[in-house]
Amino acid sequence: MKIGAFALIFNSQQEVLISLRNDFNLWNLPGGGVEPREHRYVLVENIPENFSPNQKERIIDGLEGGVVLKEQSQSTITQELRQKVMIDKKFIYAIIGASNNPEKYGHKVMRDLLDGGYEVIPINPKDGEILGQKAYATIAEVPEKVDVAIMIVPSEIGLQVLPQIKEKGINKVWFQPGSESEEQIAYCKENNIQYVAGACIMIKRKEQ
Repeated sequence: MKIGAFALIFNSQQEVLISLRNDFNLWNLPGGGVEPREHRYVLVENIPENFSPNQKERIIDGLEGGVVLKEQSQSTITQELRQKVMIDKKFIYAIIGASNNPEKYGHKVMRDLLDGGYEVIPINPKDGEILGQKAYATIAEVPEKVDVAIMIVPSEIGLQVLPQIKEKGINKVWFQPGSESEEQIAYCKENNIQYVAGACIMIKRKEQ
């Protein structure tokens, strides 16, 4: 199975210009091509007025329009920008802690994303189906490629799940409020996993 890399192109106003998965190592960014499992953040400055995302090959190569490309470290990427990147209807979301109980946030978040037209896979070891979607006991059992894991479980459980997320090649994790911990954030940083913490995806997706 090919494990895609991820590259993000944004401008100095923190506006996302291009956010694409690169499965074939075709992007020529500062520092060389993007390797599997690698993330590359690039700031685009001096953008021509007629810039279009359709020009991405020329912009990325930095050959036209006086464009300057600067590679950024993950620590410089704001939480707001990460939130924008992780909310995309092209993505498949796995909800860790999905629930059939309407009172639980594992149910509310899943319902909200389904109502919004997002593709969602529930992860719950006790239920075989949630909101009409086949549920899996663990993230490792999901046959599909998953782009974003949404954590809605206690932090001690989440810390056990993160290695499974890494093993499956998922490089984006959204911690719903109350599910995050310093240990989990440290794990994400050490393993080059993009993360959002302290923000509710139900609220943020409506702000997009």
